[in-house]
Order: sequence, then C-alpha cells, then structure tokens
Amino acid sequence: MVVSVTDSTGAPLADIPVDWLALDGGKASAIAERTDSLGHARATWKLGSKTGSQRLRVQVGDSREIPALTIKSKAEPGRPYSLSLVSGAGQSGGVSSALKAPIAVRVSDRFGNRISGAPVVLRPESGSVGDSTVTTDSAGIAYGRWTLGSAAGTQRLTVLASPIEKELVVTAKGLPAAPRVSASPVLPRRAR
Repeated sequence: MVVSVTDSTGAPLADIPVDWLALDGGKASAIAERTDSLGHARATWKLGSKTGSQRLRVQVGDSREIPALTIKSKAEPGRPYSLSLVSGAGQSGGVSSALKAPIAVRVSDRFGNRISGAPVVLRPESGSVGDSTVTTDSAGIAYGRWTLGSAAGTQRLTVLASPIEKELVVTAKGLPAAPRVSASPVLPRRAR
C-alpha cells in the first residue's frame, strides 16, 4: 500500500510519521515509519482470514489535525480445503428409487470460509445421480439427487472436490420391494 502526503498546494511532505492499522484482522506493516522525499509512505497489508470487506486505517501525523484515511479491500476465500456433509446421509428408500432428500455437501477453505462455484463430483457405487458434477452455491453448498441401485442393503456414494484429497462417503439403505401376492382361484375338486 502506498499513500502520498502533500501540503495544500500539492507539494510532497517528507519525514511525516504515518501509522497503519488493519481493522478487521490481518496485519499491516510499515515499510518505513515516515514519508520519503517524494511524500510517499508504504506498508504491506495481509488481509485477515475472514472473507468480505476489510479495512485499513492510515493515520498521517497528529490525529487531532489530520483525519484518518480508511482503505477498503475485499477478501475472497482461499482454495478448497475441506469437504463436509450438510445433510442427506443415513436415508432409506426403495431399491431403484430416488431418495427423498438431496445429498448436500459444503466446500470450505482452510479458515472455514465457504466457497461458491466449486465443482463437486458425485460417484455412486450403485444407482445413479442426476448430475455427476454439481456446483456449490453462494453458501458453499452443492446438492445432488441420488437414485439407489437395485440391490437391497447399504449403498455408498463417494463425493470429491478437487484439490481436496480426502473423499467423503455417504451411505443410504436400499429397502427391498414389497412382495407381491397374487391370488389364484381355487377350483373345487370333483367327486369320483
């Protein structure tokens, strides 16, 4: 970050103290504590770990004479780091039928910030999904519909989100179809 300090005519002011303060987490570090011969003061600003608007306050000289300057920046989430299940696990449904609730997973960065627009891959061990790749919404959640396979019992769905190495496994129970009973008329026996 660079600020320029001048007098009312626009002439640069050298050797003026400048203080930097990160207001929303993160850290501001002055490269030099006073302005140089061109009236410039420089600092590095490392944004905090939370996404959204962040502010840096710059105080030039005496705070009673010169009001502080506030600089704003927007922090974006980092790379995908974790994949977690939000809802949809442990369901039961008829074999070869769609589960009632969608499978919902969240993608976050290493600080827990939710990541929108991240592709999530759904791979059922049996059965099928509506889309094999779904995308996270603004809350960092991706939803997928799972139709169970034809075998009764526990079924598995693997969820992946690159570059996260750990995969997430979701299970559901396939219930057998109800047996069908058919009635045949019983014919009376003939007497001999």
